[in-house]
Amino acid sequence: MDVCDYKEIMRQFYACLADFISNKPEIIEEMADEERFFANLNMSEAERRNLVFDWYIFDYKSEVLSKNLLQYFLEKAELNEDLKAIYKRFKDGIFSIFEVKALRIGKEMIVCDLATGKEYGIKDTTLTRQISKGQCGFLRVLPFEDYYILTGTGYFFPQEASHFIKLFFMDAEKHKKPFKLTPLIIYKIFFAQEEPEKLPAIERFRLFCQEGGLKEDYINEIIQSIRKEALNKGDPQDIQKEIIAKIKPHPELDVKEIIQAFMDVWNGFVSEQNGYVEKGPLETALINAFMGYVQLKVNPKRFKDEKRASQRAEELLEEWLKTPRQELDGRTPEEVILEERQKLGNLEKGVKFRINISALMPGEEVVQKANEAFARGRKLLIQNKPKEAIESYKEYISLHSQNPVVWHNMGIAYILLMDRINAEKCFKKALEIKPDYELAKRNMEILNNATRKDIERMAKEYRVKMVNEDKEMEMPYEE
Repeated sequence: MDVCDYKEIMRQFYACLADFISNKPEIIEEMADEERFFANLNMSEAERRNLVFDWYIFDYKSEVLSKNLLQYFLEKAELNEDLKAIYKRFKDGIFSIFEVKALRIGKEMIVCDLATGKEYGIKDTTLTRQISKGQCGFLRVLPFEDYYILTGTGYFFPQEASHFIKLFFMDAEKHKKPFKLTPLIIYKIFFAQEEPEKLPAIERFRLFCQEGGLKEDYINEIIQSIRKEALNKGDPQDIQKEIIAKIKPHPELDVKEIIQAFMDVWNGFVSEQNGYVEKGPLETALINAFMGYVQLKVNPKRFKDEKRASQRAEELLEEWLKTPRQELDGRTPEEVILEERQKLGNLEKGVKFRINISALMPGEEVVQKANEAFARGRKLLIQNKPKEAIESYKEYISLHSQNPVVWHNMGIAYILLMDRINAEKCFKKALEIKPDYELAKRNMEILNNATRKDIERMAKEYRVKMVNEDKEMEMPYEE
């Protein structure tokens, strides 16, 4: 087959698909509905529709079809065997961001997938006339005979943006888990219109603290501490650890979100320092790239203490700053940072970032208080002091309400007080949290079959199954 025939093949492919779905309104309706994900993206309506069609054909698992459109098309459409064989190979296509490594204008090019490092030889007579070596863009490449071709949807960034795009993917190959890019992911990363933050940094941070159960006076004190340390070029680590330790864990807790809000407040105060010079975009991108790299390389749990982990991170930084990078055209990160600083009029010559590695423990103080309340309640229960035990268990529940053992033991305490109604509520709650909790089941059965006199006798003789051998008793707090 002539290399130029692929254009006719692709025109025929899209025409067949369009005709195939033209009498299937449920598919068209679903595509229109999914377009809402791209509604805020900064592109023309025609580009957006082409993008949605491309995503729907190759990536999107349709609820209507229970698979993507390409697979459904191959199974249901009436196609001759030659075309079907060609289209079937399209299932192995790749959508990603590529860098142009070499090209012959009007003929072909070699591109490298920045997400995987794999290179592809592509035949193309049009796009190769419009781009240059070193440019980056997102494309879908499809296998065709012994080379690759392109679909109609794609976009190349200006040459000057290449560094930033390659920095985004820097060290992506070091991730243990492979990741797949789709039009939705890439367009959201690079084309989503910036929406102004609804709350200023301090108010956003304050809101997260309130959601974590911190009191207003304490939050105000923390903000003042952040301001003082930031203006005096101090270290944010101790304040950050204190906040995270005091935060009350809850289902919606996102520690990364809290840390980001904290750093936004910190950086806001840092910008008020005398003589402060804002970092350039390349330096900022390189700092972020290194932070991602060090997270992969330094696990605090593998070091005897946090100081040694931080020392290792600083050693890695020194090595990383002075190592030439392909993404930086063979230059070192240090050279790129100093060059950018010179252009921006920043005379600072030292390239060094403060690195403190620590294992943040959300709710560490809360966990400690909960464990103390649990141990106290258990001791009081064994001493046949149910009223006092209930108060300790209520204290625990105010900190963490999803431990079935606590609810079970509180039910025991209510039985000892001959309070059948509350005992039943506690056992039911324990079983709601842990349906296979055998001890709670047995005591619930005893309670259901017992008369008032039986309960009085059990309370008097202290004959209730309440010794819990579960390890959960020893580790009462679990996220």
